[in-house]
Amino acid sequence: MAQAAAVPLASLPAYPKFVNVIHAEPNSLFQRWGKWKRGFENLMTAINVGNQAQKRAILLYFAGEEFGEIFDTLPNTGDTCISAIAAFDVCVSPQKNVEFEIFKFRQAKQEPDENIDTYHTSLRKLSENCKFADKDREVKSQIIQGCVSSKIILKALQNPSQTLDQLLTMARSFEVSEIQAGNITKEKDLETVHQIRVGSHPSSRRKCWFCGGRYPHTGSCPAKGKSCSNCNKLHHFAAVCHSKPA
Repeated sequence: MAQAAAVPLASLPAYPKFVNVIHAEPNSLFQRWGKWKRGFENLMTAINVGNQAQKRAILLYFAGEEFGEIFDTLPNTGDTCISAIAAFDVCVSPQKNVEFEIFKFRQAKQEPDENIDTYHTSLRKLSENCKFADKDREVKSQIIQGCVSSKIILKALQNPSQTLDQLLTMARSFEVSEIQAGNITKEKDLETVHQIRVGSHPSSRRKCWFCGGRYPHTGSCPAKGKSCSNCNKLHHFAAVCHSKPA
């Protein structure tokens, strides 16, 4: 049987990639895949590509990297375009494909602005269709692998016997500590600004920039945390306000 002539990539027309696969809603994914593959078949007919091996290669080229990540994990993909499409049909069928659901679960990483409880809830939802024998164990493992805090990861690895609830309690404690540390840093920065401003005005060295009283204070500045009645901004009184009235 004669080998099919090679199709130069440069001669292929543009065709959109099949994207948003991993985190897509199953019914929507199945519908989008049906539309995409019909367009692909029409394109292959239009450019007269009939060889199944060539069509399979062009399919994988057009579909893109995200499609390829999932396709490489599928069984029975065969050597033809027909078998490749059939395998992906099964994968994205609205009837839950457990391996595909597990794949999505393993890909779930904590976002930088996502707290541990939100991430835990997200993993819980993703695990519903994975049929794990021990859901808590799998969720705990994924938190360790996917969370953004190196402190939480290290502490969890040092205590492998702790339960999911214990891990979450520890993670919440770390998050609260980081917030409190951030607040302390802000207060120190505010005090530094105060000292710089006072120091740069020798004539007012004994007068507080923020409250108008004597400086230095024996404790915290009376204006710290207070709103100015003139401009409504924090940390100073109206008597020393340099802003126009709000």
